[in-house]
Amino acid sequence: MNTDIVLGIFDRIKSWKDIKDGVTTQYRLLYLECMRNLDLMDCFKIDKSNKNDPDLKSLIKALELDYIELTFFDNNNTQILHKLINCKIEYKSEENKINGFKSNLLTSVYLKIRTIKKLAEIEKKGEALRNINYKVRLANIKEGLLKIVKILGEEKETFINKS
Repeated sequence: MNTDIVLGIFDRIKSWKDIKDGVTTQYRLLYLECMRNLDLMDCFKIDKSNKNDPDLKSLIKALELDYIELTFFDNNNTQILHKLINCKIEYKSEENKINGFKSNLLTSVYLKIRTIKKLAEIEKKGEALRNINYKVRLANIKEGLLKIVKILGEEKETFINKS
């Protein structure tokens, strides 16, 4: 395993633990990260582009997942974490189902963003790499992010403006 990757993960774990206001701030930051990704996605005409539009790769590279990833290191077992983990998601248009694998909302969104970011880095030169439908994958990511935002938005602890 690459030492830079391991050190990066440890740095993010440390950042997650160092947040002074605790769990509430952690989930607010997760909410903001999801909103930033959604806002960024809304700047692109994803549904009107072709499935391999080069602009989609630029969008993919800009997606963030630091706080989604760090949520897996949360050992507080909060009600919010349970809602995010126990929530199942069925995507309207699924390109890559793994037989027998059911993932929860948080895991699914994390894996989809991580995978699409890696795929965007790969240059197709031969025939081994399947044609990737970035449009469908981004639509699924957006659907998952919207569901996370909805769950977090319903929690008074995570929303600054709720009374």
